[in-house]
Amino acid sequence: MNAKQLTDKQWLDEMIIELRLRNVRGPAIGDAVAAVETHCAESGESATEAFGHPREYARALEFPADQVSKTAPGQWVRLMSPIAIGLVGLYLVPGIVLALFTHEPVAVRWGDIATLALMAAVVVLLARVHGVLRAILQRWINAALILGGGITLLTMTQVLLDATAFHVPLWLAAVVCLAALAYSVIGMRQVIETEQDLIIDPRTRRPKNPAIAAAASWIFVISAVGLGLISAIPLWMAS
Repeated sequence: MNAKQLTDKQWLDEMIIELRLRNVRGPAIGDAVAAVETHCAESGESATEAFGHPREYARALEFPADQVSKTAPGQWVRLMSPIAIGLVGLYLVPGIVLALFTHEPVAVRWGDIATLALMAAVVVLLARVHGVLRAILQRWINAALILGGGITLLTMTQVLLDATAFHVPLWLAAVVCLAALAYSVIGMRQVIETEQDLIIDPRTRRPKNPAIAAAASWIFVISAVGLGLISAIPLWMAS
């Protein structure tokens, strides 16, 4: 891939992100991408030379009302519940790993409960308030500040609310964890099958990167395995 192609790919990625933030449907985005690619191929110009800044170009595009999606409150519950439940399963993993080594019940602290609530609130905020997500995606300094502030807030929550709220038997915590992770896979696959809005190339009538959407349903299971290994290694070395 030469420099011009790489630059055009980055330009298209920026345009697609902005169109997604505008809730433009996948097929309409595919039409816009195809128009840019066709023009660049025929004219020999780069996307920047022909269309200027990708986000400004994306904001200037006009679409019919039926090509812009609107999510009803009931749909938000269906979309967000696999993520919220998946977070619960993921967050139980370190405690379960520790309990396996210590042979004690899994301790659930008030900080854990507060952290889960904050993480769920962040997911809803990013999904519903596009201005926040746009600020994160547009400038790396915004992303760094928001990420740093979020990590600081979560750390303070864990430190200030360190008292144990209750204990859960290991077997019950494991069952809840596995059930939550299973639900995250099933729920996200259902969302992908019913709500997916893939970008369709009008020239081939095929979706772009369909494998990415299929793999997304396993994100919490993959993360749980990785987090479990990270939690277990120091405990295993110390035992």
